[in-house]
Amino acid sequence: MPRKKRRQQLNNLHIVLFGIVIGLFCLLVITIADRHLITVDSVSTVSTENRVNLGIMRYEFVDGTAQTRNDETFLNLKNFLLSLAEEDVAQGCDSYYNVLLASSDEKQVLLKYGCPFPNARMFAVNENGEWKTLSPTNQFDRLGIPSCEHVETNSIERSIAPICVNGLSATNESQDLTYVVR
Repeated sequence: MPRKKRRQQLNNLHIVLFGIVIGLFCLLVITIADRHLITVDSVSTVSTENRVNLGIMRYEFVDGTAQTRNDETFLNLKNFLLSLAEEDVAQGCDSYYNVLLASSDEKQVLLKYGCPFPNARMFAVNENGEWKTLSPTNQFDRLGIPSCEHVETNSIERSIAPICVNGLSATNESQDLTYVVR
């Protein structure tokens, strides 16, 4: 008889442990689902600050150490991109702006941006102390290469657009494209 009682106690213990594991698993699933719903359903949960990534411009290297930048050039670009993101969010667009490349004088940048996923490209330039964006995606091919006419017209530095494409047209998708190393 003691053997049956012991076996019953072990079975009860297994059932309790199994119940605890199932309960923890359910709690984990609910927590993850709740976080996912909050971030997907509510644009306001992602701060505008998180929608702008200055990438290579965020740090400067001094004596082999990366230091966060707070200089005027950096802050002007950051504030410009934040204002673009705020405008987009106000219009219901869950946008992001990422700096991919910057010219040597940091007056031109290549951006990757989009709603909700950053996959389009455009240039932003600083003219007379003010940042502005140049005509966006219709000036880039599907690979993110800008048209030669666009980079030449806007005097985009080779360092941020080393390759351009001739023959890019919004009206003719089956045209022959010629890629040029600048």
